[in-house]
Amino acid sequence: MYGTQSSFHLPGNLMLRGNYVQVDDREGSLSTPGPNVKPAGDLAAGGGIAWTPNEAFKVEGDWQHSAFEADKTSTAAAATDSAWRTAAAFTQSRWSVTGSVSRNGSNFVNLAAPGVAKDRLSYDGGLMLRPWDWITLNNSYSEFRDNLADDPAKTTSHQRSVGSDAAISFPTRTRLTMGYTLNRSYGDPRSTQDNKTEGMSTGLHQDWDDGGVDLSYQRSQFTDRTSAANSLMTHTLNASGNWKFGPRLSATLGESLNITKNQKDGSRLRSNTLSGSFNAALYPERLSLRGSASVTESKDNNAAAPADRQDTSLNLEATWKAAKSLDLTAGGFLTAAKDRLNPANGSTIRGVTVRAAYSF
Repeated sequence: MYGTQSSFHLPGNLMLRGNYVQVDDREGSLSTPGPNVKPAGDLAAGGGIAWTPNEAFKVEGDWQHSAFEADKTSTAAAATDSAWRTAAAFTQSRWSVTGSVSRNGSNFVNLAAPGVAKDRLSYDGGLMLRPWDWITLNNSYSEFRDNLADDPAKTTSHQRSVGSDAAISFPTRTRLTMGYTLNRSYGDPRSTQDNKTEGMSTGLHQDWDDGGVDLSYQRSQFTDRTSAANSLMTHTLNASGNWKFGPRLSATLGESLNITKNQKDGSRLRSNTLSGSFNAALYPERLSLRGSASVTESKDNNAAAPADRQDTSLNLEATWKAAKSLDLTAGGFLTAAKDRLNPANGSTIRGVTVRAAYSF
C-alpha cells in the first residue's frame, strides 16, 4: 500500500486537502489461487474542502474516485466509481448540532479503508444539550439504504437508528448514565428482511482518590418479523472496580453476566466471566510486573446445540527498562478450554513471549 495525504491552509479559514492511495496484492503471494481468492488491486484518489468561518461553525465536503481490479491476472477493465460526503456542525457552549450526508457508489472500493461500505446512501445527525453543568443529553439519528443502482435482482435494504442518552454528575463524584436505542431494518420486498432491535441501558460510576467502581445493566430485544431468525431477549450485567495500593501497585477486578433467551424455543444461553489484572512496580522506573486472568463459564440448554464449557486465560509479563529508550519484556501465557459435554474438544495452549521496544 502506497499513499499520501496533504492539507493546505488558505486565507479566509479555508482548508483544501488531497489524497492518493494505491493497494496491490503481490501475485506471487498466492501459491495456489482459488476461485474466490484472486490478487486484487485498487486505486483511490480525491480531495475535499473545509470552511470554518468562526469557532462555532464548520462545513466541509469530500469527493473520492476509485478504480478496483478484483483479479489483476484478468484483462477486464477496472471497475470505477465515486463517493462523496458533506457535513456541517454548529457548536455552542450549551448545545451543538451536527449532520452529514454521504453516498458511496455501487462499485466504489477503497482497500485502504475497508470499513467504508460501498453501495450506500447515508444520513446522520446529532444533537447535544447541556442545560446545566451537571447534566448532558446526547441524541443521534442515522439512516442508510443500499442498491443505489436499483438492480431488480438485488434486495434493497433500509436501516434507521435513533439513540438518546443522559449523563448526570453529582458532587459526590458519582456519575449516572441512562440510554435508549432503536434500530429498524427492513428490505424491499419486506419478506426478505424485517426486524428491529430495541435496547436500554443504565450505569453507575463512583470515583475516589484511590480507585473507582462501575455498575451497569443493559437489555436488548431483537424481533424478527419474517420468522427467518429467532427473536432474542438479552440481559447483560457488568460490575468492575479498580484500586491503587500505594504508588507501586494497582489492580482491577470485574464480572460480566450475559443471559440470552431464545423466545421461539425457550432455550437460554448463559455466560459469566470473571476477570482481574494487576500492575506492580517492583523497582520504580526499572522493573515492573503485570498479569491478568479471566475465567468464562458458558451454558446453553438448546436441545439442538447444547453447550457447557469453561475457558480460562492467564498472562504474566515482566518488563525491564534496560535504558532510557529500551524496554525488554519476557513472560508466559496459558489458555485452556474445557468442554464438559465433549471432553475431546478441550485444549490447553502454553506459550512464552519475548519483546524488545526501542523508542527514538
